[in-house]
Amino acid sequence: MLSSISWTSFFWMLIPLVILYYLLVLIFYYRKDLFSLQRYTHESENEFSNYASTLSSNSEQTGLPYPSSKQIEEYTPDTVHELIEDLKFLFVHASKTNMVKEELVQAVRSSLKKYPGIGQNGYLEDLNWHITQEARENCRLELLPEDLKRIWSS
Repeated sequence: MLSSISWTSFFWMLIPLVILYYLLVLIFYYRKDLFSLQRYTHESENEFSNYASTLSSNSEQTGLPYPSSKQIEEYTPDTVHELIEDLKFLFVHASKTNMVKEELVQAVRSSLKKYPGIGQNGYLEDLNWHITQEARENCRLELLPEDLKRIWSS
């Protein structure tokens, strides 16, 4: 039976199986990266303006308190990574629209409302560092400690 299989037919059967295997590995282990890559490659300028209008409407809704410690979720590193990706998108948008510091603080604050209590789970220092670095690199703005306090205040 093995003598009837040629090397050519073996490789023609092996190639699709290897491709299928690596596709499954990509889907199972890197699906969030693939979806975020797809999201960033297919966005248009209209989506940037839609995001800006969403941010401005969210920043006008003030007085929404952060939940109590009983309502705070346990955030995994994946959730923190999603927040950082959202913030990167926000800072890219802010650099394109030349946001002033006050607008940027309000926009970051409204983005953080999607992740209530994340600053109370040991990620505050790292997130503050990330926010100040992104503001400095993308927007050419220096966020002071007072600005960071305003970002995290309810």
